[in-house]
Amino acid sequence: FSTYALMVAVGRAHIVLADSSGHLTGVDRHSGKAVWHQRVAVMRATHLVLDEPSVAVVGTVKQSHEQVGSRIQVCHTSTGEMEAAPIDVDRPVRWLALRGGEGLWYIADGTVTAFGLVDGVTRWALERPQGAAPVGGWLHGDVLQMELPGRRLLSLNARTKQDLGDPLQLAGVRDVVVVDSVVRCAITGTVDAVIKAAAKLEAVSYTHLTLPTKA
Repeated sequence: FSTYALMVAVGRAHIVLADSSGHLTGVDRHSGKAVWHQRVAVMRATHLVLDEPSVAVVGTVKQSHEQVGSRIQVCHTSTGEMEAAPIDVDRPVRWLALRGGEGLWYIADGTVTAFGLVDGVTRWALERPQGAAPVGGWLHGDVLQMELPGRRLLSLNARTKQDLGDPLQLAGVRDVVVVDSVVRCAITGTVDAVIKAAAKLEAVSYTHLTLPTKA
């Protein structure tokens, strides 16, 4: 197990570690002991996402004609057993969200894709929403929020890909600024008004909002 480029994902009962070569180790949080080991066949692991009872690791793989793509492998956090066959994507995966035991969502080459873990099939794919390639996102409940170039935000129904619009503007939020995948908003009004507006967003947690300093 290499410590080079070590990634760590923490759940309620388990901690999962992954090194850049694709070796995974599951650790019981209560005993501190390693309870399973797994190896994902990738050139280099790039992402590790945990949502119990599942953990997903993404790594680069070489496709035909020297093209580099990605492989996504989902394992059970308690046993390390693979929950589904590896998902091979012909372009590098830039972002991944996971709902344990149910499904995952990822961005590759400007396309957002939803994949079901139970049936092992692609549920939907959306290429370049609003004509732009998403650069990141958040999954909150059934709302998938995408960060688009130009400081724009887009919310989708995670199950159906229905366009829900810009939740910040719908809630009365103005002057939206996105910096390093963190939503920062300047809102005119009292703190109570801001919290009420945030409650309507669903896809944005309060930690993503910069509240006004004065009531």
